[in-house]
Amino acid sequence: HRRLVTRLNVDQWRAQSERLIHDERFNDALAPLDRILSAKPGDLDAVRNRALCVARLAMVEKDPGRKKALEAGALEGIGSVIQRLPDTRWPYRVRAFLLKSFGREEEAAEDERKAASLRSPHPDFYEVQIDGILAFHSADYAKAVEAFDELIRRRPDSADERLWRASAYEELGQPLKAMTDYE
Repeated sequence: HRRLVTRLNVDQWRAQSERLIHDERFNDALAPLDRILSAKPGDLDAVRNRALCVARLAMVEKDPGRKKALEAGALEGIGSVIQRLPDTRWPYRVRAFLLKSFGREEEAAEDERKAASLRSPHPDFYEVQIDGILAFHSADYAKAVEAFDELIRRRPDSADERLWRASAYEELGQPLKAMTDYE
């Protein structure tokens, strides 16, 4: 019974955090992500999403000391994923994205080389999802649409991917396609 309740709570917190992230309410998204991590400390989605939220907060922070602390927190979070999955491509891609965002190009290039060495000819769902999310956050909306198209082909009932694709369509100035996905 406790496991079922925990799973239901985690699912609810995950949905809440994803809505807040989509609405770019990164600070508000930290609370449900922290609840997930309290219940399931090894939840890689929550660790990744928390690191990305903290990074987005760092990008807009004006206070240099707080900005540096937020950047360190984001890198520490994704670094913990790399420690658990050293032979997996996506965590290196996420860390490279964060490092670039923080103006640390040399370190980012090292992670990009490592990610390239781990590239699979047939990326799994999660890998394509990371490609789409990073493309979206890098303002490469056409590439994001391609990634989310692929994910929707693999899982036609995936609401999260439709939401991401709708947002990318909006950014590309294609409101009719966005509305179709939102509906």
